[in-house]
Amino acid sequence: MDTTTMLGGAVALSLIYAFYGFLLPKQLPRRSVFVGEAKPGETQAIRHPKAKAQLTKTYYDDVTTLYELMKRSAEKYANRPYAGARKLVDTIVEEKDVKVVVDGEEKTEKKKWFFYQMGPFEWRTYSQVYSDILAVGSGLVSGEVGLKAGGSKLGIFANTCPEWYQIAHGCFSQSITIVTVYANLGEEGLVHAVNEGQLTHLFCNAELFPILTKVQTKCPSLKQIIYVDEPNKDALAKISAILKVNSYAEIVQIGKANPAPAVPPKPTDEAIIMYTSGTTDLPKGVIMTHANMIAAVSGAAQSVQLKEDEVFIAYLPLAHVLELIIESFCTFWGIRIGYASPRTLSDTTVRNCKGDLRELRPTLMGGVPAVWERIRKGAYTKIEAGSPLLRTVFKTAFAYKARLLRMGHQTPLLDALIFKKLRDQTGGRVRIMLSGGAPISRESHEFLRVCFGCPVIQGYGLTESCGLATLLDLDDYHYERVGAPVTSMEMKLVDVPDMKYLATDKPNPRGELWLRGGHVTMGYYKNEKKTAEDYDSEGWFHTGDVAQVNADGTLSIIDRKKNLVKLSHGEYIALEKLEAKYKGSKYVENVCVYADSQRDYPVALIVPVRAELLNWASSKGLGSDFEAICKKPEARKMILDSLRDIGRREGLKTYESVTKVYLVPDEWTPENELVTAAQKLKRIPITAKYKQEIEAMYKE
Repeated sequence: MDTTTMLGGAVALSLIYAFYGFLLPKQLPRRSVFVGEAKPGETQAIRHPKAKAQLTKTYYDDVTTLYELMKRSAEKYANRPYAGARKLVDTIVEEKDVKVVVDGEEKTEKKKWFFYQMGPFEWRTYSQVYSDILAVGSGLVSGEVGLKAGGSKLGIFANTCPEWYQIAHGCFSQSITIVTVYANLGEEGLVHAVNEGQLTHLFCNAELFPILTKVQTKCPSLKQIIYVDEPNKDALAKISAILKVNSYAEIVQIGKANPAPAVPPKPTDEAIIMYTSGTTDLPKGVIMTHANMIAAVSGAAQSVQLKEDEVFIAYLPLAHVLELIIESFCTFWGIRIGYASPRTLSDTTVRNCKGDLRELRPTLMGGVPAVWERIRKGAYTKIEAGSPLLRTVFKTAFAYKARLLRMGHQTPLLDALIFKKLRDQTGGRVRIMLSGGAPISRESHEFLRVCFGCPVIQGYGLTESCGLATLLDLDDYHYERVGAPVTSMEMKLVDVPDMKYLATDKPNPRGELWLRGGHVTMGYYKNEKKTAEDYDSEGWFHTGDVAQVNADGTLSIIDRKKNLVKLSHGEYIALEKLEAKYKGSKYVENVCVYADSQRDYPVALIVPVRAELLNWASSKGLGSDFEAICKKPEARKMILDSLRDIGRREGLKTYESVTKVYLVPDEWTPENELVTAAQKLKRIPITAKYKQEIEAMYKE
């Protein structure tokens, strides 16, 4: 930002103060209504005002399946651009020195960093894509591939790309169920999904061949691989020696040479078995019917209507229900979907070209809180490195615009003078941001709304509700809320007396959130016990999340019934599992792992083993005062390094790894009410006692 712009911004601020000083907050409508009778210990059912009499099942009477959705869009929007992607031109390797900790010692190693040169987005129309979809479906049921229409399953173990979505719809055109697995789920999760579904065919990226080669012997049902992208010749030869292999393009050609009539699915047919990321147990497969998905898309369509010139950037994993439902929603409205990659999203990871965001210049962008938090921190790092005048102008403009937004007013002059440079990082055209996967923090939500000058729609949903249950309205300026029910879903709050959350709480009813509607899914694949636990006979799904109803009828998620926490990027971690592993450190007497859904990593409160810590301190010349040693940064670093060693040894995922620790010099006993008589942690009293210490760890 140059001096002229800054001075212009300062002048604009004074004018805006004068212009907006007399404005009052806009009066907004109530977002939900209570219907029916309340049972003891429960609220009445909560619905969108438009759905007071009846929940939405479908937006159009002739669209009851995903096959019909795609067919209708292909016919209505035949010549519109639909799917766009970039080709890799070159991979550029650069070496840099990095510091790593191995066995508690810091070392310097050379690490290779990969950068990518990408071509422009190349587009195909709705009719062109639909032609390939029908060809893929024909190819899948041909003798060359051998899947059966109306009964087979195809596994999808791949990163987001146009072919992922198209092969899925090719399956739907032949009433074939898709089984989705995260590309980063890990070997154990992949083996479990393949074996539980008895999958014979798997679609994947060529770069995942090494994983398939390793697990193939554990998956006796697996016979054939369909891949996309350019494979490494050695990897292709190795996988071809043990499995039948075809490229996606070959399947399209087989289908075009052997066209088969479509076998349309029924609304009640299984469309998707979606495996969620595992926590304490193996991943669960959630069963979604075509009717489930159509109800979710239709409910969203009642809340958000898109313009025909919208452009959505697709980079989140399609194996996650959030991305899948957004792309289905975009297809419903006939808009363009530009397929990108987290590796090439910004200019920092590419060379000799623009990153995907600035190249595509999307008008719609989805993300999880971890993505938004990185954007926010990166922006503030640059701002703090600027001149005092820049910082003053920005902070003043930010505070004033934030106040006006809370009142329901926009500031186009400030947007043009102060925040344009930030908007340009996403191409400068974003009209709507969609946030899901976990609750977004107030700080990130406000930053996005202020700096990017567009609505940031947060919603709430789970895989078990097809990723959708509530949505913030475009004109809702509140934070730390997930909006009101969509028109296709009703919900209620049920008492959680152990946690002192009651449906009768005043002024805001609180309790466990239960969901019912057209996109509450069928249950868990081959897991009747877990299905019976979470789904009841009246059609309610018990989420395990604790919510409250706000004065305007929106909901806020305020707690979780179980010690299972979703981080800001949407991944769950199991606190007790991590604690059990970290107790393997010789320095750890007791440990309480803390995490919440507004953060992207966990931290830990550690009660050290006194003798071991004192011995270590003596060897380092740090004295013998146990309480003083616990406060020393060297001691915290040493114990944190020991936890990292355990994490590597136990194969913990990156997001499960504790990033900060606080050493507690006092024991946790039944007498001080921090553990039970059976020595189980009393998590709520512990986190309450050490609230300041936890906040300090996150602020470091």
